[in-house]
Amino acid sequence: MLIDLHCHTSGISHCCLLPAREICKIALNAGFNGICLTNHYCKQYVVDDNFDEWIEKYIKEYELTKSEGQKIGLKVFLGIEITAGFDERVHLLLYGVSPDFLRREKRLYDKSLKELHEIAKKYSLILVQAHPFRNSAPLMNIKYLDGIEINCHPMYPDTFSERLEKIAKENGLILTCGCDFHGDTKYRAKGGTYFPDDVKNEKDLANYLNSTKKIKLRIQEINAPNFYEKEFLNS
Repeated sequence: MLIDLHCHTSGISHCCLLPAREICKIALNAGFNGICLTNHYCKQYVVDDNFDEWIEKYIKEYELTKSEGQKIGLKVFLGIEITAGFDERVHLLLYGVSPDFLRREKRLYDKSLKELHEIAKKYSLILVQAHPFRNSAPLMNIKYLDGIEINCHPMYPDTFSERLEKIAKENGLILTCGCDFHGDTKYRAKGGTYFPDDVKNEKDLANYLNSTKKIKLRIQEINAPNFYEKEFLNS
């Protein structure tokens, strides 16, 4: 089962140009069996500091996207992409989250990397740094990361795939791949991460990333006409 682990919808992510229904249709037509909806989770989106109201809107958008996916046979999983308050160039993906978790653990954008790591461990989540090195974003302290992402968004000049593969291998990090799709580029990239067909929910997804000894990725380099597939060993 091929899943794009990094997707957005316009209902939450202001920079995304397409609504849930279109995002799902395009993903299915691109050959994906599922997507992980990782809408932006950032302080700037929370109006008048009314976090509770905003997070309900965030959850509702996921439920809408999941419903649209079910209509056409596309699995939709919940994730989040946190814009770090300590450095807005740094984005952090959390996998394995639930609506109840999002209601309980508030304002994650105000947490330090160490605090996010501790929260991830408490709830058996997977914390992955999204698109390291994009826009000069530094690689965070790997001591507090579970993984790093190869990002195939066509708007940016490089996936940094070879560099990230080397870092993951040398430091025992999980390597993932996602497209960061916003509907704002001339083509829909086809990079993703393979999972067993018996991955049914967010916990299954996180547990697989945490336990698998090898992971298979589909990578499409920027503006490349085709993708390639590669297996990586997890330490």
